[in-house]
Amino acid sequence: MRSIKTTSRLIAFSAIAAAMASAAWANGTTAGQVINNTATIGYTVGGVQQPDVNSNQASFVVDMLVNLSVAELGGSATVVVPGATGQVTTFTVTNTSNAALDFRLVATQVANGAATKFGGVASGTATNVHAYVDDGDGVFNALDDTATHINELAADASVKVYVLGDIPFGMANDGAIGMTLTAYAAAGGDVNALGSDLVATPGADTPGAMDIVFGDAAGVADGARDGRHSDSDEYRVQSATMTITKLARVISDPVNGTSDPRSVPGAEIEYCIVMANSGSVSATLLSVTDTLPGHTTFVSGSIKSQGTVTSGACNADGATEDDDASDGGEADGATGSFAGGVISVAIAAIAAGQTRTALFRTTID
Repeated sequence: MRSIKTTSRLIAFSAIAAAMASAAWANGTTAGQVINNTATIGYTVGGVQQPDVNSNQASFVVDMLVNLSVAELGGSATVVVPGATGQVTTFTVTNTSNAALDFRLVATQVANGAATKFGGVASGTATNVHAYVDDGDGVFNALDDTATHINELAADASVKVYVLGDIPFGMANDGAIGMTLTAYAAAGGDVNALGSDLVATPGADTPGAMDIVFGDAAGVADGARDGRHSDSDEYRVQSATMTITKLARVISDPVNGTSDPRSVPGAEIEYCIVMANSGSVSATLLSVTDTLPGHTTFVSGSIKSQGTVTSGACNADGATEDDDASDGGEADGATGSFAGGVISVAIAAIAAGQTRTALFRTTID
């Protein structure tokens, strides 16, 4: 009987060799790569080596594995004040797919009453909200950072995205606005335009074609394997909260002097304006105005600023002002003036938790 000895070996042709030698993307071989493979069998007959026999070529196309992440940068709320415009929150979008992709960007806000990322409760709505892509310098600049979608982000690459909004007036100290950025994976290939949102290929693998497979994790506002990802940030208001209270008392009268004085004609009346800051930051550049009431005459030299309060009563302290707005020769950082029937007091700052007063006196006509 003639004996036949056979051996077999697999040979990867140049296409697969090139794929293995290429750069390793976050999720492996680049989408669309065609991998070809043939098998060769070598054998002997009666000790004589026979010519190799090659199989047919087996081929497949590497599918597109879509994966991405959105992450807030900074690890804390963005501190704002009521009425501030163009306030910036910062995120990164990272493409961990095995292909360069575009990304559509959508900025939304958390509903009022809902918890925000850093422990606040949403209590306001920002206006003029937009998302802009960093131009590469890592710092927001309204003149340079004008792109509103991410174009051709390479596999393994990240880019900063800035979400801007205007803060409404009237928000209370420690109020919060929750912001969410969602990035949607979109088709790449056109450097001049945003591609269409990608759609996962349904059903089983499509032989000979590049399927689209979603592999993303769930974000704060989206589910897993949906071709998008999201994270949130928040604006947190740190503001001065000012209240103003006006008190009046009779200092003296022509009949009783300072002993149980009454508000008769000729009596001197002291008005005390109490300004309290119950917020978390200083109130600056305060300006208080008070129109002299009818049937009274202003007492020259009676304006005092930056006094204090004890048990709800104004103390007779504070700096005496010189009735003009120049503050010439004074070193108290405040001015008090009387002109055109109006008393005006300007104070540089009232710190958080502080209460300060402005005083002036009149006589009853």
